[in-house]
Amino acid sequence: MPKKQKTSSVFTRYWKRKSTVDNHCKSQKHVIDVRSQKESQNKTQQLTLSSTQAVSESKKQLIEDQTFLLKKQNYLPSVFDKHFQSLKLLFDSKPVAIIMDETTDDCARSVVNTLFCYRNETK
Repeated sequence: MPKKQKTSSVFTRYWKRKSTVDNHCKSQKHVIDVRSQKESQNKTQQLTLSSTQAVSESKKQLIEDQTFLLKKQNYLPSVFDKHFQSLKLLFDSKPVAIIMDETTDDCARSVVNTLFCYRNETK
């Protein structure tokens, strides 16, 4: 019959390693290294003139892009309303078939195509 191996907890089995780690963490050198690491993380680097200009240019571009999006936000609802009104006038109180198809465009974005059919007229 083979001998059973003794099972012991991690702490009793590796007591030498644990005490070594504990002693290192309490050592003066480790404490100083931890403190200097924290201080270096807290320090901020002063920006140079060229880096400030580069950041400024990117911020200007971002502002211009946002302005364009805001113009779209104001423009598109009015276009939608005009198109909606023209469809209402065209199909007013008439039986209409609505066909919707979801697909993707060239850039892999989702697109919904909507067709309104009334007799031979499709919009």
